[in-house]
Amino acid sequence: MRPITLSADPALQKVVKFHDLNDGRFAVDTVFDAQGIADYNADLRSVNKTDWQGWNFVASIPMPIYQALRTTWRVLGLSKQEQQAALKRFLNDPDNAKFRTKYGRV
Repeated sequence: MRPITLSADPALQKVVKFHDLNDGRFAVDTVFDAQGIADYNADLRSVNKTDWQGWNFVASIPMPIYQALRTTWRVLGLSKQEQQAALKRFLNDPDNAKFRTKYGRV
C-alpha cells in the first residue's frame, strides 16, 4: 500500500506520512528537508569575517535535529555544561559542517 500523507508543511519543509505494513502494524514517518538551511548557512559562511572578536553567529540547526539532540541529552541526564560541550562537539564534527555559519572551531 502506498503511504498516506498525514500532513505537509511547505514553510517548514516537513512531510508526515502513514505507512500500512500489511501485517497489522503501521509506521509514521516524518521527513524534513534541511537543504535550504544548509544552502543558507553556506552563503553566510562565505561572507562572514574570519576573526572571532565580539559576538558571532556560528550555526543554524534545523529544529527537528536540535529537538532530537535535546531529547538525547535529556535521556542521558546531561547537565547544562555537558549539553553545551555536546553541542560544541556536534558543531565541530566535520559531518555537521553544513550547519555552521562561520569557519573555525567553536
